[in-house]
Amino acid sequence: MNTGKCDNPDCNAAITGKCHIGNDTLTECDQWKDQVRTTKSVKKATAEHRLHIQWTGSDFKIPDIERISRRASPLILGSVGHSDSGKTSFLGVLFTLLTNGHNLSDFRFSGSETFLQWEFLMRKLKFEKGKVAFPPPTPSGGDYYSFLHLALRNQKKHLKDILFADFSGEVFSQWSVDKNDAAVENVRWLDEYADGFLFFVNAQIIAERRMAAVYDILDMAERLNESLRGRPVIAVWSKADHIQSVNEAHFRKIETEFARLFGQDTLYQVSNYLDINSNPDPKSISNLTLLNDLLNKISNIKMPKMTIGISTTETDPFLTYRGHGK
Repeated sequence: MNTGKCDNPDCNAAITGKCHIGNDTLTECDQWKDQVRTTKSVKKATAEHRLHIQWTGSDFKIPDIERISRRASPLILGSVGHSDSGKTSFLGVLFTLLTNGHNLSDFRFSGSETFLQWEFLMRKLKFEKGKVAFPPPTPSGGDYYSFLHLALRNQKKHLKDILFADFSGEVFSQWSVDKNDAAVENVRWLDEYADGFLFFVNAQIIAERRMAAVYDILDMAERLNESLRGRPVIAVWSKADHIQSVNEAHFRKIETEFARLFGQDTLYQVSNYLDINSNPDPKSISNLTLLNDLLNKISNIKMPKMTIGISTTETDPFLTYRGHGK
């Protein structure tokens, strides 16, 4: 049994016996404080339960989440949007920026258990002579689950695991029409368990399909808003290189409605055209800024206190006792 505590509020070592930041034993961790001297037998038991996460490099499925959860509960972030709205491309740009020295304001890149999937997305976004090849469409279907993992570390060396859900736009479109459809099970799972959401609005589609696309976007936004339960949403104009082609009335309609639904006055504008051999376009850097904003919003959420009511109709004198003179 571990008789101690950790200064890291995200660490579950007192329960699991596993170090949140990957030390082989708790006594090697500067943030772990023993409350009593540990015996040799307990030290041996701790060593036998060293933190070990199986590494494959592929994207995670539902059962894989448990491996990351052994050291602390990860944040699950959902990217919401129609097909070709830039959800997967955002992930490729994000990882490209992080692995080329760009960082969030409060966190630094500290590794990943899904390197192979990240690298696949990065290669698909290779910028050559003004052209970029986008990642292939995410497989559709309500039984398809794909999560990409990031480990981020803050200035206090606290480690935070983040899982980005990468589901197809076709399933989100069906979900916005009928949330109970059997074919949208993965989106229902995400709606239940995500800690926060990124909502992608394709500027190019709005420019081409005009008001019909606006209505589709707002239907999906209303669906997401129905079950937020106080969780934050960051809205994004993706493919913002086409923003100048969007009708002014359509642009204002979306911004006004998203302010009403999610409390965000101005949508971020992001671009996936990223040349890592020169200074990135500000719209590319916005991919980092919006993630930083979402993480800050999640960290500021206060969980409601659980209130346990006691019935006053009990006949047992012990259960109905409220103290002398009460």
